[in-house]
Amino acid sequence: HRVRAMFFVCGEMADGNPDLLREMADDGHVVGNHSWSHPLIPKLSRPAIRDELGRTSDVVERVLGAPPL
Repeated sequence: HRVRAMFFVCGEMADGNPDLLREMADDGHVVGNHSWSHPLIPKLSRPAIRDELGRTSDVVERVLGAPPL
């Protein structure tokens, strides 16, 4: 059916599976940021939240050439 979706990926998994990340993007899916390790965000400090999101953005941008949404 060629349906496209938006996948929110955790950085740990994206970093360990770059081929799958590329396949999602190549198939027309949108990749979003779902933190690095899926922690309980309310329990984190602001710097820790930035780190969780930043590390994931870095991996996605390195693999796909563009940051996640």
